Amino acid sequence: MAALAYGCASAGAESDTTETLLDEIVVTHQEGEEGPEGTITAAGPNAVGTTTISSDMLDQAAEAGGDVNSVLKTLPNVQWENHADTDAGDTATGEQDLRPSQFSISGAEFDQNLFTLDGVSVSSRAATTADTTTNLHDLQTLKLYNTFGTHPQTVYVPKSLVESVEVQDSHVSARYGDFQGGVVRVETKSPFHDRWSAFLETEGSSSGLTRFNLATEDGMNPLGATPYDFLKFNGAIGVTGPIGDGLAVLSSVSQDYVGTSRTRNAQYVDSPDIETYTSSRTFLNKVELKRDWGKISLSNTTTLYDQFFTSHHMAVDDVEQDGDSNVTILKFTKELGDIGPLTNIALETQASYLTSTRGTKDDEDTFFAVYSQYNGTYFPGLSDTCSELAGEDRVKCYHGGLGEKTQTEDDATVSVSVEADWGAHKLATGGSLSRVHATRELARDLTYFATGRYGTFTCADANDPLCYDNEIYAGYRAVVPAYETSAWLTEISTWAEIEYSIGDFEIRPGVRLSYEDYLENLNLAPRLRTSWQATDRLNLVAGYNRYYDSAMLSYALQAGEPATTYQFRTASGGVVSNTDGATGGWGTTRTVTRADYAAAGARTPYNDEFAAGGTFRDPWLEGAFRLNYLHRYGRDQFAQAHNKVDGTYYLNNDGTSEYQSVTLEYAKGWKGLNFGVLDSFGFKATATWSEQQRSTDGYFAPELTNEFIYYNGKSYRESEFGKVTGNLDIPIRGGFLLQAKLLDERLTLWSNTTFTLGYDGVYDSERNETHTNADGDDVSHDVYEDRKFGAKAYFNLGAAYELARTDYGKTVVTAKVNNVFNEVGHATASSDDPFIKGRQFWFGLTTRF
Repeated sequence: MAALAYGCASAGAESDTTETLLDEIVVTHQEGEEGPEGTITAAGPNAVGTTTISSDMLDQAAEAGGDVNSVLKTLPNVQWENHADTDAGDTATGEQDLRPSQFSISGAEFDQNLFTLDGVSVSSRAATTADTTTNLHDLQTLKLYNTFGTHPQTVYVPKSLVESVEVQDSHVSARYGDFQGGVVRVETKSPFHDRWSAFLETEGSSSGLTRFNLATEDGMNPLGATPYDFLKFNGAIGVTGPIGDGLAVLSSVSQDYVGTSRTRNAQYVDSPDIETYTSSRTFLNKVELKRDWGKISLSNTTTLYDQFFTSHHMAVDDVEQDGDSNVTILKFTKELGDIGPLTNIALETQASYLTSTRGTKDDEDTFFAVYSQYNGTYFPGLSDTCSELAGEDRVKCYHGGLGEKTQTEDDATVSVSVEADWGAHKLATGGSLSRVHATRELARDLTYFATGRYGTFTCADANDPLCYDNEIYAGYRAVVPAYETSAWLTEISTWAEIEYSIGDFEIRPGVRLSYEDYLENLNLAPRLRTSWQATDRLNLVAGYNRYYDSAMLSYALQAGEPATTYQFRTASGGVVSNTDGATGGWGTTRTVTRADYAAAGARTPYNDEFAAGGTFRDPWLEGAFRLNYLHRYGRDQFAQAHNKVDGTYYLNNDGTSEYQSVTLEYAKGWKGLNFGVLDSFGFKATATWSEQQRSTDGYFAPELTNEFIYYNGKSYRESEFGKVTGNLDIPIRGGFLLQAKLLDERLTLWSNTTFTLGYDGVYDSERNETHTNADGDDVSHDVYEDRKFGAKAYFNLGAAYELARTDYGKTVVTAKVNNVFNEVGHATASSDDPFIKGRQFWFGLTTRF
């Protein structure tokens, strides 16, 4: 009764017959599910923290470009912006990054969400925010410790192959575990049993359809940089239909491609014009058999991801970034009927096997971070790599390779669940068993030379990697030995819950019990949601839930990496040697094992959630209101302790976090308007207030070259500062979604907008001061200060028109504009990459028959 009252526009209206009333309920409920209103109402009045986006809404709620994750940008409790970024310039390599966008849900880290694909977890167990948010396009020098190409998701699926997306940011059922943020459920297209059908989709954009904005802090372009060129398109083709009695198949393939070109920095001799590309192909194949005894389905999703990197900041060429993955799912479902007091019993079992490979491949294993000009003096010994730039004081000549480093994951999982009705109540229970194997490998030793020294000297070794008589030599060397490390994880979990109805009240108690053999922790996660149908229009919901994290193997892999050797040398007696321990040669300063996780006895990090809200059907427009208050406490979060004697970082559970938010949503749709050329219209508005606090000492050790920030009397590592402000510190944000269908529904117009209101934040003052950091060392800090940020909004627009419509299908052309008003935002760009993309046009064509 509660669901009918919530989905009904006039359930309480007078009617002559029962038949008339039923017709009215059904039609209105369908209207909500089909348009913006359905994102709120589809999951029912008690699902306060759940948003459902159908395939019809994906194009309109997401940005153009094929990234299905971009649909989350307009949702409550989802954050993705970093207003404090001072190096936010768009780059060609960033343009090439076709992986799904990353985001925080309910204050958690990017790697703490659960992603499922057709009911199977595709969340990475071995990727961390430290790796997934550091990409190749950020490189200004070698990163010794990062594994590039990792991502919180192991399998990438483009929007063209997706049937629906469901996002849960609170009140999450006990059937889901292994997350501290939210749950993102993606369902791909299913086979047709009643007819044959095919589809073809394509869309594209280019630099000629994009406006680039100069976005440096002072509005200057001192290096005379020019925007990069690019061509980008996405396409998909598929066919589905019956091949026998109750037997149907679906086969489809998508291709995302981007090619870029730009000019390398002027000092580099080779390849002044750089052309690179990325190709991402996804294959989706399904076969489904329906019989009286049940339904069996077998599916495979395979992604082949290849990104080729050549730097324009450095002489680094022909690096290949891989991201291949596939998941195979065998599922069996059966209606068991009634047994005793239990009715409508349904059984579902499934087995899955997932593999993924991430990493970079480069034939070069040595990197040099030195200057070819210093204090106006040019060093001809580097002339094969860098030429002299007249009038320049200091010129970088960074060159070499990134080595070959890869990470793999294999996950075999079996699960079972049973659901049944028990009178007016609903019962559900299930369990799963997973066996996960992850590896990380550095194929060859990786060597890093830096700290150029200058003066009058002689090089003792003609084969010295970087020493030129009386010019320059490398005074610093770091060596990471080749290694291969692996880790195993076995996890077993079981869960149960009941939706118990008592009059106008519904109570959904649940519990999830899990054990994994890496930390050897038995975790009990209680879940509780209570609801009260106060009136025919108002439902109140409150709950308490606990969510345990899962990304454990990343720590095990980190601990398995070998010690890094750091060495210095200084000319002695006018001689520079390339021999360890020799006069003027290399001396071992320290050997550092970056992380030690052995016998840590750590507890599993978790979040406790308190949430309350409700849904309301307004009596004026019959629109749907939804309000939710969310308060999460993160406990036993992983943090680091530093042993300054041996340089090792140890794991502990001293980290904490806290997140609060209030979200308000309203949606309404009208169908069958017959108002001139307007056939239907719908809109949705959301607003979120939030604040968060997080301890800053993350587990993963800092990079080889630390940079520090000084703010409000405290020192922060640059990598930690984003947890204090920036991407999780925008108090009020929200979005709008509008949709209209006209001309007998041949023309669809839509827009989606994200906005942030003004707030007090921080920015880089461009000053540097010496302060004591957390390790007790006096080092240079970038000084950050408070600043008032104004309101900002990003407005996207789209249109789709049916060129042809027949009994056999239709052909539709689309035009989309991202960032219509060319908004740059609060983030700024550096002089190296001074441009931020603004307005961008996309054009596409879709045929279905």
